Amino acid sequence: MVSKLEDPKLSSEAVSGSRLWTPSPRIAGLLTLLGWGSGLFYAGRMRLAIIAGVAQVGHAMVFVFCLVGLIAIRHPAAKPLWKTVQDGAHEWVGFALSAALGVCVFLVTRRPQATKLSRRTRAFGAVGFWLAPLMFSVAVALVVRSIAIQPFNMASGAMQPTISPNTLLLVNKHKYGHGRYSYKPLPGPLRTELPHDIVGDVVAFHDTATRATWVSRVVAIEGDTVTVRGGQLSVNGRIVEREVIGETKGRRSVRSDEEVPVQLYRETLSNGVSFRVWDFEPTARFDYFGPYTVPDGHVFLMSDNRDFSVDSRSPDLGPVSIQQLLGPIAVISK
Repeated sequence: MVSKLEDPKLSSEAVSGSRLWTPSPRIAGLLTLLGWGSGLFYAGRMRLAIIAGVAQVGHAMVFVFCLVGLIAIRHPAAKPLWKTVQDGAHEWVGFALSAALGVCVFLVTRRPQATKLSRRTRAFGAVGFWLAPLMFSVAVALVVRSIAIQPFNMASGAMQPTISPNTLLLVNKHKYGHGRYSYKPLPGPLRTELPHDIVGDVVAFHDTATRATWVSRVVAIEGDTVTVRGGQLSVNGRIVEREVIGETKGRRSVRSDEEVPVQLYRETLSNGVSFRVWDFEPTARFDYFGPYTVPDGHVFLMSDNRDFSVDSRSPDLGPVSIQQLLGPIAVISK
């Protein structure tokens, strides 16, 4: 009589009460597309599942911190990197990595695996390995949005010709420190002063009257005296250099479809910051203003579309408190 040979390993597992089951390699591979550790957990590879889950979170964190770091230092690579986010290219890269890992999981799970986990436990665990990285990524995104960078859409034409309407803007909320609206809702001491090189920055700020976020340019800080005569800006009695570029065409506002002639200038502030401005009319509403001295703890803003914008020359806005500033525009992506 021929005796039946038994695998000692399988016999010991049977004695210990565990059950040998064969997970579906196809299901394991497909679950990997949801979360890198989901398919491996379903297949009973706990250690590999944890490593894969950590790797999934890690690669996302590396991408986010690289993007934030490049934006913070205004590196030229920040704009094309953010462009990949807009175009969804980073999602395709993530999908390709998930698909490659799914194939590996498919091959690994073709071998039987002894496990004590029930089907329900495996199912809930697979979902957990999908939800955990997702929830962690959402939490990181909220923190980054609160203290580092925040996207905004330029809804008006106030900053033309520098920023066109419907342009996506990223605001560097870290550079100016903790403000009443920049780090909301995180606690901490509020900023008491701003760096002097803020002059010339295009900034986002919170309008307390409308509770909206607007964008404009800082042309003077506390203690400076601002005067406008015939559209010509002067700060502390010194006329800001203004070079005539020529005549072009533009729309007065986003609500207007008609393009009309507009004079294009290049202004250069005393610290060397240079930018282009539009001047539609030589005697517009705010072409004559001041002299006005900026109060302590405030900045004076003037938009690049000088005739069709609301800035600090308007009594509806006036000088803006440093607590209202969210930060400078770090990336302009059209």
